[in-house]
Amino acid sequence: MASVRPRENTFKVDLTNFPKRPTFEDIHKFVYETLGLTVDHVVRLQMNHAQNCVHIKCRDLQTAQDVVQMHNEKHEIEVNKTKVKVRLVMDDGGVEVKIHDLSENIRNEEIVAFLKQYGDVITIKDQIWSENYPLKGIPTGVRVVKMMLRRHIKSFVTIQGEQTLVTYRNQVHTCKHCTNPSHPGSTCVENKKLLGQKADLNDRLKRAAQSNNNPSTSFASVVNKSTATLMPHFVSLNELASPAPASVATNNTVSTCSLPSVSDQPEIPTATTDGNDMQMKTTGMEEQWIDSAQQNIGEASTSGGITAGESAKQPSAGDQSTHQAATAGHDKATTSSVSVFKIPSNPSNTPNLTMEISDSDSYESSQDNETLSGRIVGGLQAGGGQFPFQASLRNLRNVHTCGAVIIGDRWLLTAAHCTIGRQAYELRAVLGSIDRTNGGESYNFAQIIEHPDFNQVTLENDIALLRTAYKIEMNSMVQPIRISETFTSAAEIGTICGWGATSYGSMTSVMLQYMEVRTLNNEECRLRHSLLNRSKVHDSSICTYSRIGQGTCMGDSGSALIVNGALEGLVSWGVPCAAGMPDVYTRVASHRAWILRTTGL
Repeated sequence: MASVRPRENTFKVDLTNFPKRPTFEDIHKFVYETLGLTVDHVVRLQMNHAQNCVHIKCRDLQTAQDVVQMHNEKHEIEVNKTKVKVRLVMDDGGVEVKIHDLSENIRNEEIVAFLKQYGDVITIKDQIWSENYPLKGIPTGVRVVKMMLRRHIKSFVTIQGEQTLVTYRNQVHTCKHCTNPSHPGSTCVENKKLLGQKADLNDRLKRAAQSNNNPSTSFASVVNKSTATLMPHFVSLNELASPAPASVATNNTVSTCSLPSVSDQPEIPTATTDGNDMQMKTTGMEEQWIDSAQQNIGEASTSGGITAGESAKQPSAGDQSTHQAATAGHDKATTSSVSVFKIPSNPSNTPNLTMEISDSDSYESSQDNETLSGRIVGGLQAGGGQFPFQASLRNLRNVHTCGAVIIGDRWLLTAAHCTIGRQAYELRAVLGSIDRTNGGESYNFAQIIEHPDFNQVTLENDIALLRTAYKIEMNSMVQPIRISETFTSAAEIGTICGWGATSYGSMTSVMLQYMEVRTLNNEECRLRHSLLNRSKVHDSSICTYSRIGQGTCMGDSGSALIVNGALEGLVSWGVPCAAGMPDVYTRVASHRAWILRTTGL
């Protein structure tokens, strides 16, 4: 990469975090009113659309340095009803490179010597914890190197025998194993075998879908144990950006969820093996595949586990009091009044169930597809305040990538594969709105903490904590949920919610969706996935089963599985999408001690 020539006596206003570029009027108002600069101080004011920043050239270097020191991240600009802190940096052409994982035994001089092959090092320093933390001022373990880059640095490098993660703005991310860009994906040699298996599966499924002569073609006849694929339900970072949300106001309550009983749930099918084939016996539903035109599965199909025209039973008064008593006994997270909210059935809004075949095997959704988000497959639209703990995790372009769950006034939970390799400033959460394009309150993060034993390959311990930069204001639309204390048994009724895709490659869903599912014991879940060469159901996992055409999909990762009013699981992975295979979640109760120890809740 070509080096950037430094600008003399110039600082810049970084607009990367803004959901929409401010107007020229906003910039002039900020420079002349907020920063107090006049024509006596400023020589030039230039909007740089390519670098997404504003260059402000001063009459002398001291003025530029003083402005940055006094005003960096001390002010906010409101854009699309979202307030964003303004970052000011000296425009010396340098790039801040962060070295994350090295031990303190490796000296700065050794780091500088290694980095010289990528460009000239201007400065190196230890990053320190900010004033938001009790231990402010001490090193975080991250080294911040200001460089004039001549070529890109790989995401993972080895310095003095230690492998470390390297990040900087506009970095070309590369695979940890094969160093190719845009991994995980089709460029990795280790994934080529899986891609071949997936292509074989897609061919089989398409042939089955086009075979109208035998409408009862079963899943078993087209899937054998060498051809299935799993995918964490994570949305592409290249999805089109959505308008930024508006604001909401305040309160402080903790809510639990009282689920309606369901009288007409399908029996969980049993799996038997015969050679390489998996045979599934289902009660109450004949399995059929849908052709490329996405025909309706049938008038007899159900959505969200509730038959069309049938209302779910509301919980009894005894059930409600039980949930209230359980929540009242919860520890420090339950600091004020406890309310019980119900999840009503909504059969009138039951959508037609359609599904299509996935064409991607990438860890994230395909980088080439810019419409990969959506909703729970076969779900119902949620009502306002129905899931006040559910949050939308957004990237710097305000694109929904994953779900997250509020568990305290400064803490959210999500799947670790949603945050790995990302810095706190690169993500934010929008709370309090079921409409992904409107309403809600935006919160930046001060810290991301992935589980120390998270495994990117097996997705074991797929859980991460997100600490907001400031306290979350609670109200009827924004409330934490209590964490499950016990392991849920099989055949329990649960509820999942999220903004994930209706099917792979579908258009985004604006509104939050939900559906009811049944839990499945881990032995049965392992058996079903082992038939497809999937051994990634861990003791710390929990599985759910629903009919073909119902389940989670890309964009649902990190979203909540609620059982008996408590957070039981976080969406982790599944065979995309709603193909009749169990969905797999991270069991939150397995990580309860780590969560409480880390957060102090």
